[in-house]
Amino acid sequence: MKSILFGLTAWMVLFSITAFAQQTNISGKVTDSKSGAPLSGATIVNKTTGITAISAADGSYSIAGKKGDAIAVTMTGYGAATVTVGASTELAIRMESSAAVLSDVVMVGTRRSGRMKTETPVPVDVLNVDQMTQSTAR
Repeated sequence: MKSILFGLTAWMVLFSITAFAQQTNISGKVTDSKSGAPLSGATIVNKTTGITAISAADGSYSIAGKKGDAIAVTMTGYGAATVTVGASTELAIRMESSAAVLSDVVMVGTRRSGRMKTETPVPVDVLNVDQMTQSTAR
């Protein structure tokens, strides 16, 4: 009985060591594809594990992963990029700028009197189109 319990424990320890040994540290740099400038603030997500990282001021990043994991990179003003981890744990990711990503306009309202809808759960401003086309600082 003791030998079976010992064998089972040894097998579980070896299996867990093998499982954890496959996990490595994926690192690299996120840059602009045209200028080669480093991109800080890019979001790097390991789609397999769900782990997330943000690129530093010099574009560098580090995230846990293993061979075969899909790494997705997104940043405002750039198209999304997805890379699969291969034999190398150093991934240089070049992002393509995209004007289409910036096409949506989001406006945030206030509760300023005279321009609000009070029956909504969030602030909503009702704007006059003539006011929006004026070239004023407001």
